[in-house]
Formats: sequence, C-alpha cells, structure tokens
Amino acid sequence: MMIASVTSGTRAPMVAPALHVKLENTLQHTATVLILKGSSACVGCSAGQYSTDVGATTNTCKGCPSNSFSPEASDAQNDCICNAGSTGPDGGSCVNCIAGTFKIDGGNAACTTCVENQYSTVVGAASNVCVGCQTDSNSPAGSDERGDCKCLPGGPREETMYRVQIA
Repeated sequence: MMIASVTSGTRAPMVAPALHVKLENTLQHTATVLILKGSSACVGCSAGQYSTDVGATTNTCKGCPSNSFSPEASDAQNDCICNAGSTGPDGGSCVNCIAGTFKIDGGNAACTTCVENQYSTVVGAASNVCVGCQTDSNSPAGSDERGDCKCLPGGPREETMYRVQIA
C-alpha cells in the first residue's frame, strides 16, 4: 500500500490511502486529485472537467456540460456552473440567454431582461448589450429587435417614400 503525504497551504501534511487524496483549502472547498500509478504526484482534473471516481489509476475526468465551466480539481458535476451569457442549474444543461436578455456573471441565476425602451438582438450576451430605442419611441421590456420600438403618439415617424409608377 502506497501512502501519500500532501501539504495544502499552511496546514499540516495530510496522509491519504494510495491513489486518492482530498485537499481542503481555507474556503472550505474540497478538491479531488488523482495519484497516477507509478507517479508520486497528484494530478487533478483540468478546469472545465470533474471526476467523482475515488481511487482512480487512470484519467477519469469528464467534461462539463456545454456552456458551463468548473475550477481545477472539481469532484462533482455540480461544480460545473453556467458561463456568463447562459443559464441553467449547476451541473446541468446551460442554454444561451435569448435575445432581449443578458447575463454578466457565471452561475445558475436567470438572464437579465433588457428594460423598457431598450432592445437587444444578441443571443448569449455576456454583457449588457441592450440598445436604447430611437427618440420619441418606446418598447416593452425584453424586446429582441429594433422593430419592437414603436413611435409614441404625437412623435415624429420614420417614413419611407415609395415611388409607384402607373403604366
């Protein structure tokens, strides 16, 4: 049986059974790392991956679902959180924010709706890309195209002149 000794920050070394080590940092997060057979070093899953396997001797890291990400050495699918610009449950399927919405931070929060008098055509917006309607027009919250901006009563109209030729 191989014994591994690992030091984490200023904590005392921790001893773990062969092929599996759990490290705890000062933020109370647990990270799973793997000790590959024939190696004296622990190898954690890369950022964007996780592994729930205990005692693995090969790489068992799995990729996070689409539009999500996890920190290095994640040990659960729930560590995968939605990227900015997408929404869904932690560890689950994340979908892009629809046009008329945006989401600045990662996580499971809902996308933010463009406010009244603004619109956005961008799908998956990771910043507030809402654009104001033209002067003397307004749109409902969550508008997803410029055409949602309607002229206010008594305001000027954008008119298009059509030339009709009568034969």
